[in-house]
Amino acid sequence: MLWINLFLLGCIYLFLPIIYFQFRNNAKPKRGMILSVTLPTHGQEDREVLDYCSRFRKKLTALFWCLTAALLPFIFVPFFSVSLMAGFVWMDAAMVAIFWFYGKEHAGMKALKQRRGWRTAADTSSIEDNDDFWIWGQFYCNPNDRRTLVPDRTGMNLSTNFAKSGVKVLYAICILLLLALPLLGVWTMKEEFSPLTVSLTEQAVVAEHNNTEYEVRLEDVIKAELLTELPKTWKQSGSNMPNLYKGRFTVDGYGTCRVCLDPNAESFLLLRTENDIWLFSGEQADLRQILEVLP
Repeated sequence: MLWINLFLLGCIYLFLPIIYFQFRNNAKPKRGMILSVTLPTHGQEDREVLDYCSRFRKKLTALFWCLTAALLPFIFVPFFSVSLMAGFVWMDAAMVAIFWFYGKEHAGMKALKQRRGWRTAADTSSIEDNDDFWIWGQFYCNPNDRRTLVPDRTGMNLSTNFAKSGVKVLYAICILLLLALPLLGVWTMKEEFSPLTVSLTEQAVVAEHNNTEYEVRLEDVIKAELLTELPKTWKQSGSNMPNLYKGRFTVDGYGTCRVCLDPNAESFLLLRTENDIWLFSGEQADLRQILEVLP
């Protein structure tokens, strides 16, 4: 379970160092800008600006390690779904925290520029001073610009014009999807912690789990077996968690099977029909009682 959590949370964590190094690099002069604020050449070398950037790097590094430390305990949580939900909540919170921090520091540098009365219009070595059209120095928003795509401030990629309605809708959808990610964790928790039951009715063997029902009619069963050990399995489709296999799996020695089981269970009921092979789990005594009425 530790390695599963480590891989899962490691994938979620990857965005943080990427953004960290990108923002840290913005504290160096780049195309006439520092912290996404356009400055004249002499302003880029000003002692107050250099001190501001030094403090920015220290605070950014502290935030980076605090966010990293906040994620580490969830590596040791013994439940996949809890780790997944915690990882998504952490990701949303970390993105808000680091972008809010950068926006705040960008605003501070912009205020410093205004207080010192720096302008770059006469500085031909600098790019156009259009700071007012860049939200936090990252998002372009100019209602007077008819373009939807514009060169970003580094000149290496393209950015979108946030003033366009279509771009606002796109950003809104992306934000909603990010905020909805923890709901995937809620669904996964429901999958992982819902009880799995196998019962016998007058006409069928029924396995139930989290609103999913597998029903095998007694008259369709050709052969039934009780397994005390689960063969090696590989998921084709469905759920694959440390305590739940549900869906279509390849089972060593049996081929493709429809399964609904806890891989940690003590016994497994295998049912063969003309078209499918079914594999369920349960208490050994309960499965033996079912087995007695089957072929």
